[in-house]
Amino acid sequence: MHCLDLPGYGESATPPRGLDMTGYAALVREAIAGAIPPHDRFSVCAFSMGGLVAAHACAPLHDRLDRLVLVGSAGFVHRTRASLPELIDWRALPDEPSRIRAHRQNLATLMYHEASRIDDLAVAIQKRNTEASRQAGRRLVRSSSLAAAFRAQPLPLAGLWGEFDILSEGVPNRIAQLRAWDARAPCLVVPDAGHWVQSERPEAFGAALMAVLDGARPDGTSPPPAAPPDPGGPAA
Repeated sequence: MHCLDLPGYGESATPPRGLDMTGYAALVREAIAGAIPPHDRFSVCAFSMGGLVAAHACAPLHDRLDRLVLVGSAGFVHRTRASLPELIDWRALPDEPSRIRAHRQNLATLMYHEASRIDDLAVAIQKRNTEASRQAGRRLVRSSSLAAAFRAQPLPLAGLWGEFDILSEGVPNRIAQLRAWDARAPCLVVPDAGHWVQSERPEAFGAALMAVLDGARPDGTSPPPAAPPDPGGPAA
């Protein structure tokens, strides 16, 4: 298993300025090529903006891809900045305690469904990731879409969401869009979770992800279609 920071995030190198999605995805594809032997098959699990980037990065590698798992992925529709929830500008705050409080509040606003689940580790990850960011993610997301990636090359897909993911503008609509690109894509919904589902409900997310990956087939085909999401539990 390999966990990759996108270019300009975490401990990755800073990418050249002004890259469009094609150029940015090419950097990610180079990282995949460096991590996976050239004839090995693989699956990719990508979260939020990473889902859109992964779709573009993986299209030229389609003949080796068992599954692209999109977790609360960006790129289904274009959103404007005004349509996003209002977040606190932590950069403008005068001291560390107030910035930490802002990071916690931003998690409650955008990433978690239940604020009481936000622990110190989640805040530390949020703080580290946002303060280390050197890439204009929103500009990059607005520059392309999943539809553009899949017009170039259909891929074997799966979708995972938190039930109350406010960035997905209605999970059933997302499932319908995903199935337009891969009619047999398994789609699972983790109940009682928000956008950052893998942090808010890690055990439930892990079980859902393994169920999806266990269904991946070496020939790139998909298992039978999943049922619509059940409010009482994950679809499977």
